[in-house]
Amino acid sequence: MTQRLELFGEPGTGKTSLLRSATASTAGLMAPDQALLHYYFQHRNKGILAALYRLGIPIDWFRSKRHFRKSVAHRARRSLMVDSPRAYVDCAKVFYRALATIQARDHELVHIAHSFERSMAVALVAEALNSSAFVLQDEGFLQRGLSLLVRNAAEEPVQQYFATIPAPGAIIRVSVEREERLRRLHGRGAASGREQLAEAFQLTDWQSAQAVEHGVAAMRARDIPVFEVDGSKPTDEQIRLLRTQVEQVPDA
Repeated sequence: MTQRLELFGEPGTGKTSLLRSATASTAGLMAPDQALLHYYFQHRNKGILAALYRLGIPIDWFRSKRHFRKSVAHRARRSLMVDSPRAYVDCAKVFYRALATIQARDHELVHIAHSFERSMAVALVAEALNSSAFVLQDEGFLQRGLSLLVRNAAEEPVQQYFATIPAPGAIIRVSVEREERLRRLHGRGAASGREQLAEAFQLTDWQSAQAVEHGVAAMRARDIPVFEVDGSKPTDEQIRLLRTQVEQVPDA
C-alpha cells in the first residue's frame, strides 16, 4: 500500500503548482497521473507500451503523451470503480446523498461527481500500488468536501461525509492571504479566458475559507495529521518544508 497525502486549501493558494514542482523534483513523491500510469502498467501484461514500461522507460515519457495519459487514466478509474472496498462505497453513498441536496445546474453537479470519481480512483490506486513512495493529491476527498460546503449542501450528510472519508496519511494545508488569493484567481482567469470562473471563485471566497477551517477541524478530530505550508513563500522553500513534513508522516 502506498500512502496518500492530500493538499488542501482555498482556490488560488497554489496547490496544483506545488504538486507539479514537488513531484518533479522530489524522489518518493508521485503525482496522481503518475500513480494511475504505474497502476495501469503493473496490471497490464500485454502490449508494446507495457513491455517498454517493464524495460525501465521513465514514467515521464508516458506522461508526455497527453491523449494516451488521459485514456489510461480513464481505463484505470473504470476498472477500479467496479469492485471498490466497502469503506469507499460507503463514502461515495454519503457524498452523492450530500450532492443531491445542492441547488445547481445539472452540468455543474456532473462536474462535481466526476471530480469525486477522480479523487476516489487516485485513492484506490494508492492502496493498490506496492511502492514506498507517497502519492501527492491536490484534488482529494477533503477538497471535494469543500465543494459541497461552498455550494451549501445539507449539513448532516456533509458532516457524515467528513467522518467517512478514507483517511490519508496526512493533510497538507496550503494557505495564502485573501488579497493574494483573489489576485491570483483574477490573473488565472484572465490568462485562461475563464474570467467568469475566476469571478465565481472570488464571490465564494469567504465560504471557501470557512469550509477549509471546517475540513481541517474534522480531520484533526479523527487524529489525521495536518501540516501547514505557506503558499506565498518561494516554491523552493515550500518544497523543502513539504519534504520535512513527509518525513513526519506516521507509517501506514
